[in-house]
Amino acid sequence: MEDSKTFQLVEDLRDFADFLEEHGPQLPGVSVELRSWIWGYEVEDQGVPEGVALALRAGIKSADEVTKEYSDDYFRLYLRFGKLQYRVVCNREEVCEKNVIGTKTVTKRVPPEGDWTEQEVEEEIVEWVCNPLLSIATDA
Repeated sequence: MEDSKTFQLVEDLRDFADFLEEHGPQLPGVSVELRSWIWGYEVEDQGVPEGVALALRAGIKSADEVTKEYSDDYFRLYLRFGKLQYRVVCNREEVCEKNVIGTKTVTKRVPPEGDWTEQEVEEEIVEWVCNPLLSIATDA
């Protein structure tokens, strides 16, 4: 993140903390979502795996808990600081390679032209091999 954006975010978080200290008891339940999306076109000079690995290493040094999750189409890195959680998200294909290791026949409900039906369909059996830069934290 650019230095000016970083400093502005720090100032904004301090202002929000001051706001919570002063008005917290009158507010409904407050939750804060801290998240960074890393897209390949934004980090062309650095690369997505390297950017996520930098966040991971920083988290291992400073966060209370570091976990990783590979699901649906995304890779998520969670850094927990007390009750706050910071999430770094990127496309899973940016940090993992999809290897189809076979297929299996499954029964799925499919939308028909009329009523829902069940059909047997072939589904890929997939194994994801992820960038070794990300191997130093717990997988979820």
